[in-house]
Parts: sequence; structure tokens; C-alpha cells
Amino acid sequence: MSFVRLPWLDRLYVEARHPPSRSPAGTPAWISGKTSDMSFNPDTRQLGLIKTAVFAICLLPFARLLWAAYANDFGPNPVEFVQRWTGTWTFNLLLITLCVTPLRSVTKLPWLIRLRRMAAKAIF
Repeated sequence: MSFVRLPWLDRLYVEARHPPSRSPAGTPAWISGKTSDMSFNPDTRQLGLIKTAVFAICLLPFARLLWAAYANDFGPNPVEFVQRWTGTWTFNLLLITLCVTPLRSVTKLPWLIRLRRMAAKAIF
């Protein structure tokens, strides 16, 4: 038993699986462009700068804690203040770190995982 190839049927099959683009030819590229064309992939130097910025942001709660120690702004119970402050910021930064994976999946930016690992190490 052999199959007879029908060219018009092959064309219908291909069009059904891959419909033609419906955007007009005059549509600007920033509207009709693919999202993969607009992704940001930093080189090694840029990624290093981004990591430095993220690490500095992770150190901001510690800097605020040092400022509170310098200004004697701990209140009547300094041990409780330090425990609550560090615990709250650890929890906040942990949640931000855990949000990186869904953000990476949605934006299709695989380099965000490197930032997540670095931020997780900075938290603990």
C-alpha cells in the first residue's frame, strides 16, 4: 500500500500547524518583533556590575543596623530590636530570592539564576 502525496493537502497541514503572521507589513519591529529578539544577555563585565549592585542592596539592612548602633537608636530592648530587625530582613530577602525563579521562567532570562545564588549566599 503506498500513499499518494497531495501538495495542496501538505500546504493545508503546514498552514494549520504554523499559521501565517497576521501583522501588517507596516507594523514597527518593536510591536511585532519576537520577545526572544528583545532579551537582555549581559556579558561578563555587566553581570559583575549587576552582582555588585545586588550584593550592595543586600547589605543595606546591615548598614541600617550599624547606623542604629551608632545613633543609639535601638530602643529600650536592644537585643529584641536586633533579633526582629535581622529576622524580618532575612525573611524579606529570602522571599525576594525565591521570586527569582518564577521571574526567570516568565522572562526567559537564564542569567538571573546566578543572581539568585549570590543573593542567597549574601542573606545567610
